[in-house]
Amino acid sequence: MNREELWPGLARVIALARINFRYIIYHVNEWINDSRYGIHTRTSLRGFQSLDGLRVLGDVSDANPYAPTPFGTIERILKHLPADTSQYTFIDYGSGKGRVLLMATRYRFREMIGIEYAEELHRIAERNISRFRGIRRSPVHSELCDATTFELPPGPCILYIFNSFGGLMMKQVAVNIIRSYLANPRHIMIVYYNPTVGNAFDVGGHFRHTQTIMEGILGGLGHRRRYTARVLEAF
Repeated sequence: MNREELWPGLARVIALARINFRYIIYHVNEWINDSRYGIHTRTSLRGFQSLDGLRVLGDVSDANPYAPTPFGTIERILKHLPADTSQYTFIDYGSGKGRVLLMATRYRFREMIGIEYAEELHRIAERNISRFRGIRRSPVHSELCDATTFELPPGPCILYIFNSFGGLMMKQVAVNIIRSYLANPRHIMIVYYNPTVGNAFDVGGHFRHTQTIMEGILGGLGHRRRYTARVLEAF
């Protein structure tokens, strides 16, 4: 084999090694943090868990696989929340195994709610909530329900969404949120991580884009490119 034939093969091997090394670092960090808090929120080395075969409420066809938000990304996002969140309800749409809820429970919220429609993930979240070894300053629970029918509580809210739904379902969720705001205007802050349906909240112009949060290098190791979180607010 001459040099011209050898180099493309070596280049592929080097590229593959770099990708695998990146994923190994990411998953080791995931395991360390799960172990630290006595919970299990990570997935397989693929980085996501399919919803196929799981019992769900509603139509699974427009839902994305379960993929937990990286621990480092959660920390970055929490630093951009209002200074005083004691009167806010924190709601995680597509909360999976409860990681974001448990990391955010160190802050003072009026209440924290996880919305999950896959029963297996919801049950795991309940176990994680009961076993969590970290600081807990807010009441927190997971609800097994369809996100498209969930009604927001009346007070100020912080909503977290990690690309949980495809276009149709995301737009249905957005319509419900906008309708709730119009019926009862108050501060609603949406943190939309990896916003693949970025125009879902454009209807009526009630929500405006106020911040963009870029995730850190470590958090970005779990996927091919670093994601952003788009912050939308209505007052």
